[in-house]
Amino acid sequence: MAFNNKEIEVKLEINAEEFRRLKEILDKEARFVSEEIQRDVYFSPINNNFFDEAFPYKWLSLRHRGGKNILNFKHYYPEKAEKHIYCDEFETDVNDPDRMMDILAALEIKKVVEVVKKRLKYIYKNIFEIVLDKVDDLGYFIEIEALEDLGGIEETRRRVVAIIKDLAVKNFRQDLRGYPLTCQVFYIKRIIGNT
Repeated sequence: MAFNNKEIEVKLEINAEEFRRLKEILDKEARFVSEEIQRDVYFSPINNNFFDEAFPYKWLSLRHRGGKNILNFKHYYPEKAEKHIYCDEFETDVNDPDRMMDILAALEIKKVVEVVKKRLKYIYKNIFEIVLDKVDDLGYFIEIEALEDLGGIEETRRRVVAIIKDLAVKNFRQDLRGYPLTCQVFYIKRIIGNT
C-alpha cells in the first residue's frame, strides 16, 4: 500500500525453512490480515520495452486481488539503478479486465509475463506491512513495506530495512529485479532447456 503515491519496501528471497520460521514469528508478533492467491499480468509497450533495461524501473500490471482487478503502474527511483530507494505507485480499479486487455493491445502494449503467488499478509507494529509470498516457479519471499511516511524517504527506508534485523531474517538474497523480470528469465531458461 503506497502513501502519497510513494511505495517504500524491501523484498528478500528466502528459503522454505526461513519462510516457515518467519511465519511462526509473525503469527505471534504481528496482526494477520489475509491469505490469498494473487495473479499479476505484466505489460510493456512494444516500442519501449520496460524489460530491456538491466534494472527495469517501470512496471505496468493488471492485478487480480480477491475478486478485484486493479491496473497498477510503478516508476522506481533512481532510474536504471541496481538498487531502488522508492517508487511512485498509481492504481485504479478495473471493472472489465478483458476490455482493459483489449485497450492495452490496441495501444500496442503487450503481455510479457504472468506472476502467480500465494500471499500471507501481516501488519507489524501498526506501521509496516509484511507479506510472505510463495511464488509459482520462483520460491519464497518476504516483503516489508512502510504504510506511512516515517520522516521522509531516506528515514522511512532505513526503518523498513531495520525490520530485517528486528526479525533476524537469515539466508536471504535481496531481490533487486522484481517478480516479473525474474519470472521472465525463469521461463526463458526453461524454454531453452527444453529445446
